[in-house]
Amino acid sequence: MKLTKTQYKKQLAALNERLVSVESALALASETFGESLDVIDQWNELHDERDDIKNEIHDLESAWSTRNWTAGDWNSYALVAANID
Repeated sequence: MKLTKTQYKKQLAALNERLVSVESALALASETFGESLDVIDQWNELHDERDDIKNEIHDLESAWSTRNWTAGDWNSYALVAANID
């Protein structure tokens, strides 16, 4: 399925909104609790969620930049990725 520009912008906006929310929660937790043992698990979960969102953004960017690739483009990419000349 080809990704449209509208879908791309909508998905990117939603991901960025989630990322801002998580990063503000991390900042608030840092200011409020420091490194209290009670919040370390929540702290780790927020960091994991932030990393997951960043990975989703990277995947979306990749899908957007390769949306018009043909089979020949993918074959060339596979050769370059495998470091075959």
